[in-house]
Amino acid sequence: MPEELLHSLEELPQPKSFPKWLIFAAVFFATACAFAFFAVFLPGKKLIASLTQLETIASGVTGQVKNQDLPGTKNQLEQVKFQLDQVKSDFSAFSWVGYIPIINHYYRDGNHIFVAADELLAAGNLTIDAITPYADVIGLKG
Repeated sequence: MPEELLHSLEELPQPKSFPKWLIFAAVFFATACAFAFFAVFLPGKKLIASLTQLETIASGVTGQVKNQDLPGTKNQLEQVKFQLDQVKSDFSAFSWVGYIPIINHYYRDGNHIFVAADELLAAGNLTIDAITPYADVIGLKG
């Protein structure tokens, strides 16, 4: 009888091994999720927060211009410049996107926006500096 049990155990089907492709897929998925979290989500969240602050500060420029306050406008533009530099630094966390074909065009567009914003701020400061000597004639504060 014990020999019959031994033979019957040998004839039982062996459990199948875990498929290696499934292990590879799970590791790849976990790596992709970690990359997406640390390289896209966290820097993106920080960038959005900086952009929101920039929007709030930049909206103050409009109020200063409506009040015709040149020193206040110049001060507000300096704050916008400081916040814009912060946004640039947060945006640079996505510099790795510049190496990916097709998507790199969007990253370059973002950099072009920063160049345009710097030029706009320079033009605003230049305008204020040019108008300041004539502020009393024009009827502006400053």
